[in-house]
Amino acid sequence: MTEDNEQTKEQLITELAELRQLIAELRTKEKQYHTLVDNALVGIVQSTFGGELLYANSMALRMFGYESLDEAKCAGSSAIRYRN
Repeated sequence: MTEDNEQTKEQLITELAELRQLIAELRTKEKQYHTLVDNALVGIVQSTFGGELLYANSMALRMFGYESLDEAKCAGSSAIRYRN
């Protein structure tokens, strides 16, 4: 191997190690985020612009009388609507 190839190889190994570290940190942050949202004392809902339910935390499901996200999704687009 030439000196340039050896340098490139070392750079790639270093970058790979850094990327692995960043991925581990992102996974930790993602777990923290999910724990926060899942256990929030307020209802948190995510849907598409068309009204398709993508996510609802346990408080939102309780507020609207559903046992699970799948149950709420099966109820259709009217499953969780804000009421006046």
